[in-house]
Amino acid sequence: MKIARNILLTISVIWGVATIIFILFRGIMDPSQMMAGQRVDAQTLLNIQKDLGLDLPLYQQYFIYLNDLSPIGFVKNYHQGFSFIGNLGFKIPFLGISIYYKESVGYLFFQHVFATFLLATLSVCFAFFLAYLICKYIYIKNSLFYKNLLQIITNLWIASPSFILSILLLWVFSLQFNWLPISGYFIQKDPLNLTNYWDLSYFILPVAASSLRPFSLFFQMIFQLLDNENQKDYVRTAKAKGLNLHQIYDQHIFLNILPTLISLFFNWWASLLSGAFFIEYIFDYPGIGKLLVESILQNDYPMVSGLCLMISVLFLVLNTLNEVLVVKFRIH
Repeated sequence: MKIARNILLTISVIWGVATIIFILFRGIMDPSQMMAGQRVDAQTLLNIQKDLGLDLPLYQQYFIYLNDLSPIGFVKNYHQGFSFIGNLGFKIPFLGISIYYKESVGYLFFQHVFATFLLATLSVCFAFFLAYLICKYIYIKNSLFYKNLLQIITNLWIASPSFILSILLLWVFSLQFNWLPISGYFIQKDPLNLTNYWDLSYFILPVAASSLRPFSLFFQMIFQLLDNENQKDYVRTAKAKGLNLHQIYDQHIFLNILPTLISLFFNWWASLLSGAFFIEYIFDYPGIGKLLVESILQNDYPMVSGLCLMISVLFLVLNTLNEVLVVKFRIH
C-alpha cells in the first residue's frame, strides 16, 4: 500500500512538473518567436508554428504534449511503440525533435547523461571521502589551528560561484603551468589509427571544480556534528573503556552522523547530475549541462523544454532514492 502511494505521488509530481514546463514554454512564452528571432516575416512564423503544432488551441497542445510524454497513450506515426486497442498502446515517451541537432531529444539526453553521471559521481565521492579523512585527522590530532584554517578556506569556497572557481583552476593549471588539458572529454581519438583511448587527465579539472563546494559543506557539516556528538554520553563511555580515537571516530561517532551525511551526499549528487552547467560549458565537457546551455544559445525550444523536464525527473528520482535509503539506514 505504501509503495503504491509513493508511486502515485511520484507520478503526480512528474505530471505537475510537466504542466509547469508546458505553461512556461507555451502559455507564457511564444516558442515560435523565440526560435525565429525578432526580425522574421509573418509567413515564416506561421510555418514554424504549424511544424511544431503551435497553431492548435492550447488545450489540444496540452493533450498532445501529455500523450507524447506518457508511456501509455495514443500511438502516432512518430512514436516508437505498438497498439493493442485501436491507436491505444504502449510507447516510448517522446520529448520532441531538436531543431538544431535534428535528433530526438530523448536520444541526445541519454547520449550525454553518462558523461554527467561520471562527473557528478566522481566529484561527490571525492569530496565526501576527502572531507571524511581530513576531519578524522583533525579530530585525532585535536588541531584547532587546522580546523580554523580550513573553516576560513571552505567558507571562501562556499561563497565563490562555481564558474569563478573553474576559471581560476583553468588559468592556474592549464594556462600558467600547462600541467593539465584545457578542455575536452576523457575518451580521445587517436588521429593516426582512429582508435579511441582514455586520457584521465581530462577529468582532473572538472572534478576538482565540481567537488570544491561539496567538500566545503561536507567538512563543515561533519565538524558541526562532531562537536555535538563529542559531548554525548556514549563518547565519554567509549573513552572510559579505553578505545582509541580512531575507533571512536569510525565505529561510533561517524556511524551516528552518517544518515545526515547521506542526505547531504544525495542532495549534491542530484544537483550535479541535474547538470553542472557552467563547469561543463567552461571545460567543454559533453554533459547535459553543456547540451542545455548550447540549446538555449541556439533557441532550440524542443531541446530546452525536453531537457528541463528530464532534469527535473532525474532530480525527483534521486531525492526519492535519498529518502528511502536514509529511512532504511536509520532503521538498521
